[in-house]
Amino acid sequence: MSLDATLINLNETLSQVANLLKAIELAVIMIAVTLALTLIGCTGIFYYAKYKKYHPLREETSPNVSTYKQSKYDPVEV
Repeated sequence: MSLDATLINLNETLSQVANLLKAIELAVIMIAVTLALTLIGCTGIFYYAKYKKYHPLREETSPNVSTYKQSKYDPVEV
């Protein structure tokens, strides 16, 4: 094998490695964006769920509403 053929093979190999690294970089960026959007969405959903759950407690005109499930051991008013 001549030196020219070796250099050509090395150049092709390095080009393939560079293309592979570009593909990996793009995949990592896409995963990071997807994860960020998922976390933002989950935060919004959880915040809205808590807001919806405790919103009646903040209203001044509404009666006191317990958000806790009544246990069978709680005293019952007769």
